[in-house]
Amino acid sequence: MLAPNSGPWGIAPGPDGALWFTEWGAGQLGRINLAGAITEYPMPANGPLSGQYSAWITAGPQGELWFTDPQLNRIGEAVFVTANLTVSPASGAYKTILTFTGSGFAPQWRHGF
Repeated sequence: MLAPNSGPWGIAPGPDGALWFTEWGAGQLGRINLAGAITEYPMPANGPLSGQYSAWITAGPQGELWFTDPQLNRIGEAVFVTANLTVSPASGAYKTILTFTGSGFAPQWRHGF
């Protein structure tokens, strides 16, 4: 269930293999894991990047997420400085099914431009 009055907007794959999206009007980023569970992450309410009207989102080359806030004429960046990813099994034959687990994929708001 999404926050009331949020408008899911752009969507992009994140560094954890989940899909991330912006929530127009709610000031949040949302995450959908491969099982379909949704987690929401509020953006800072004060400062140069409120994220209230964030729209498009895309993944960057180093695992960060970039998003736009057209109401503030800004671009924001969410980084994942505490991410921990584990792959099991660590090795195996061709077509071995791998399981990815991890934690710490909550975004840290670096800055707005």
